Amino acid sequence: MKRFHKIPTILITAALILCLAIPALAIGRTVNLEASYRDIIVSIDGVKIVPKDVLGNTVEPFLYNGTVYAPYRALAEALGYVVSWDGDTSTVSVDSPWRAPLTTDQLGYEPTPADLRPASEMELVESAFGSNIPVSTELPEGVKAVRLPEREAKTTTISFFPNVVYDTKDGMDLLLQIMVPAEPGGGPLIPSIDVCPLIIYIPGSAWSSQYVYTNLPLMIRLAEQGYVVAIAQYRPMEVAEFPAQIEDARTAVRFMRKNAEEYRVDTNRIILMGDSSGAHTALMAAITGDGTFDNGTYKELSSNVNCVIDWCAPTDLDLFNYYPSWLEVGDAEGIGGTLLGGADMHENPDLALTASPMTYITDDNKIPPILIMHGSADNIVPFNQSVRLFEKLKETNKDVEMYKIEGGMHGVGGGFTSDASIDLMLDYINRKAG
Repeated sequence: MKRFHKIPTILITAALILCLAIPALAIGRTVNLEASYRDIIVSIDGVKIVPKDVLGNTVEPFLYNGTVYAPYRALAEALGYVVSWDGDTSTVSVDSPWRAPLTTDQLGYEPTPADLRPASEMELVESAFGSNIPVSTELPEGVKAVRLPEREAKTTTISFFPNVVYDTKDGMDLLLQIMVPAEPGGGPLIPSIDVCPLIIYIPGSAWSSQYVYTNLPLMIRLAEQGYVVAIAQYRPMEVAEFPAQIEDARTAVRFMRKNAEEYRVDTNRIILMGDSSGAHTALMAAITGDGTFDNGTYKELSSNVNCVIDWCAPTDLDLFNYYPSWLEVGDAEGIGGTLLGGADMHENPDLALTASPMTYITDDNKIPPILIMHGSADNIVPFNQSVRLFEKLKETNKDVEMYKIEGGMHGVGGGFTSDASIDLMLDYINRKAG
């Protein structure tokens, strides 16, 4: 046992525990301590450390009244923290490295005004964002100066309204993800732009639960072009069989009409878009019209739309598997069978016809204009499904256009989501929906 005597309390705190440099004239109370040195080993996460003071001298931990005392600095720095001492306020600071104050010496940099070039060397120009915008002429050696074309968009500011409940059916909240164009500086919640055409997009999912964000980048790019975009969720077939998905699509259109003022929607320009089973749903909702496959929610409003964009929709379920596909649609256990409540389509062709857009295309049925886009190498929905739809619409003198995307697969590849694809769709919408 060693007799341990220190005069100021501050010195006990600082010299033995902090191991920081402190003025020798610090004043405190005089105490006598009996400290036991037992060659105490300090281990952090199984790694032995040797406590040292600010000068790098080894400091031996000691035992006093059943408590082991060791320097803050050694323990904190071993854990990745930084310790500092403020003698004026007798304050110990243990900080994360990114919060610790750094001195000029530690930074290795001291800014001086002499390093700056005079502001008089900058040009003042007129800009879309205001007048007298300073433009720097500086070009250090090795810097590459480029002039990049602006994206051709009406706005790059989007107000996003996630998970908006548009209906509740079968115990399930049905959601919309709504994007509204906003003027720069218009604010994140209240867009300041005028009313815009509306695109309601229904993501495909083989009629099961949708992942609504799959084509979010594409939808954002459409919103940048001045369209309100609403991504619509429908009830999956495991929750509700056909025609629940068609009912939900109608309800989504009516909800957006009902809330047109809040979301800045031009109700005279509404476009329904989908891919795969989402395109099937969009086609069925548009072709059959109000009153068919209708649950009556917001029935005072119309669910009619100005035009439809169909990406690779199943259109004739009875003939679906006459062409190669990774899907089995007709069997009772297949996707189509599940959609129709477990019925085998081959044994119940009338049910397959009931769920096929082809069935409802007649000479006297008024159908909005339809744009079809389908990949030539689609391995999920055979390209022939769109061929049959196109030919049937042409036979009945309906307004239809179709693009075969060479090399495109099921809504991917072949430039499906390219700027050129967007240009095709925008040109079509401008011609058909104004």
